[in-house]
Amino acid sequence: MAKLGDKITAFVQKAAEIASQHADLFPVAFLDEMRKDAALLDTLSPITLAIDTVAKKLDDTTMQVGAEAYAAALTVYTVCQRATSDCFG
Repeated sequence: MAKLGDKITAFVQKAAEIASQHADLFPVAFLDEMRKDAALLDTLSPITLAIDTVAKKLDDTTMQVGAEAYAAALTVYTVCQRATSDCFG
């Protein structure tokens, strides 16, 4: 399956326009389905972009929080070692 990007989306929209202009070359069911698919692609594309943006921010935040939590865990480990305490069993 082709990866959808701006160029493919634009190609699909242009092809749908051309197919509509030359409807006599295509079966009615094909044109109906293509129009539905193209319209749904138009609807889903901005939603997908928004979700991808949120997912990227969530990923970045998770990485930052993980790094901070790991640094705190290392501090606990170091303090316990210096205190010659058997904190970690």
